[in-house]
Amino acid sequence: MADQHYIHQRKGAWLRILTSIVALIIFAVAFLLACTNDSGGFLPNLGRWLAGALLLAGNLLVLVLNVLYWLMYGAKKELRMIIAIQGVVALCTVVKLTGWA
Repeated sequence: MADQHYIHQRKGAWLRILTSIVALIIFAVAFLLACTNDSGGFLPNLGRWLAGALLLAGNLLVLVLNVLYWLMYGAKKELRMIIAIQGVVALCTVVKLTGWA
């Protein structure tokens, strides 16, 4: 019985690794965009705005991957808390950007 549980947990490892890689790449690119921000010129603060948009899109993508993991393999309390926090952040950001509030 313990072997089946271990095998079931190992099957979900690829999705956890993919989620971590996606999150790290998105954070690194957003950090580079924010660091190369130019406050003057034709499009001032474009790097900062692109970094914010990339973080929003990345949060939504990682949220979808976390929910997919939950549906496929179940979720511990910690993952459910992360999903709840990501959902609230994504909802607040979408509401703010769309002007619903």
